[in-house]
Amino acid sequence: DCTGLFADWGPARLAAAEGRSRLLLGEAAAARACLEEALAQTHDSDLGARWMLAVDLGAARIATGDVDHGAIAIEEACRRALEIGQRAVLERAVRARRRLGPGGQPALAWLDERLGKMTGRAIA
Repeated sequence: DCTGLFADWGPARLAAAEGRSRLLLGEAAAARACLEEALAQTHDSDLGARWMLAVDLGAARIATGDVDHGAIAIEEACRRALEIGQRAVLERAVRARRRLGPGGQPALAWLDERLGKMTGRAIA
């Protein structure tokens, strides 16, 4: 039955939901795998979804030790989303960054600075 709440839920959306859930549960490695799958399956024209996924995947990368690539992915997603007024991506990134806690790595300090400039407020 393809009606109702889950009518438009295909493999990409299910992988995204599982990845986000695992990320919020602290299962970063499992989240990363799901989010990579979701991003690969999300159509290039669905920019909002792709940028949201990029933020979540960036957070999962940071949480699994790939701090530099994760920070760059989050910053790029936010910058590109803001170019077309998708401020929700930036807010998601700020929440993700706060959940990651203090880092001490140069890439996280750089990300905090970039997000701070985009939001107009301190991030860390």
